[in-house]
Amino acid sequence: MSTVKYGELTKIGLDVFGNKNKLKLWLNTPNYALGALKPVELLNDPNGKELVLNELTRINYGIFI
Repeated sequence: MSTVKYGELTKIGLDVFGNKNKLKLWLNTPNYALGALKPVELLNDPNGKELVLNELTRINYGIFI
């Protein structure tokens, strides 16, 4: 699933956070589970997108690191 499109990521993010502003805040906040990087910093790399998607999925299921 390394070819996750931005639209798919946005849809999942909106499902998790409920609105665009909360998603933007999450994307631009350093994340401990992502090595203290901002999720937005990882989106240019296919592996990075996969990491962000996986983290969104964990959040959606209530799994916090």
